[in-house]
Amino acid sequence: MRPSPRTSFHHQPEAQHLNLHEALVSVSLDWGIGHSGSVAVGADAPDTIQPGIFFGRGFGDLPAEFSWLRPFAITGAVVDEIPLGSARRALAPNLATGGIDTVVSPAVETLHWGFSIQYSTLYLTKRFDGGPPKEEPLNQWVPLVEFKFDSPRGQQTAATANPGFAYVAVTWQVSAEAIIPLNHAGGTGPGFRAQLLFFLDDLMPSLFGKPLLSNQPERSQIAW
Repeated sequence: MRPSPRTSFHHQPEAQHLNLHEALVSVSLDWGIGHSGSVAVGADAPDTIQPGIFFGRGFGDLPAEFSWLRPFAITGAVVDEIPLGSARRALAPNLATGGIDTVVSPAVETLHWGFSIQYSTLYLTKRFDGGPPKEEPLNQWVPLVEFKFDSPRGQQTAATANPGFAYVAVTWQVSAEAIIPLNHAGGTGPGFRAQLLFFLDDLMPSLFGKPLLSNQPERSQIAW
C-alpha cells in the first residue's frame, strides 16, 4: 500500500487507539512535492495532495476458545492522490526506433487502496504481557500478505499481491516482500521491494514522543 502501513503501532499521536480491542483508526494529509524524482520511476509528476485513512484491528482480545486466532491482524489504507497540475512526464517505448522516449501524459486522480493480513509470532510465547518483548528476535517476526490496488480515474485498476515479512524492534522496523501482479495493469512479471523504518518518537521521545495538538499525558504502547 502507499504509504505502507506501519506493522506495529507505537506512539501515534494522530491516531485514535482502542487498546482493549487492539484497534486503530488514523487520518493523514500529505503533500507530494512535484518534479522531485526521476522520470524513470514515474516520480516526475505535478504536486499532489493526498488525504488518507488508515485502520488496523488485532485479535489478541479473542476468548480462549479462539486463542489460535490471536496472532492475526488486519490493516488497511485508502489514500486519494489528487494532482495539482494537468500533465506529467513519463517514459514510453518507441516502436519505430526501438528506443525509449519521454512523453507527456495527463495527470489523473488516483485512488490507492488495499489491506494486509498479518501474523505476529509475538503471540506464540507465554511471555507476552502487552509490553515490549523480553527476548529478541524470536518473537518479533511478522509474516504477512498485502493486497495493493491503484485505481486511476477512468482507467483500469492495477492490482498486486505482496507476500513478505517484517521484523519489528522498539526503535526500528525492516520489511521485505515480493510483488506479484494480479492483472495486466499490475505488471508483467514479479518484483521485490524492501523497507527500513526508524521510529523517531522512540529514538527521540523528548522531541517526537508526544502529541502536537494535545495536552494529554504521554502514553507509550505497543499493540501488535
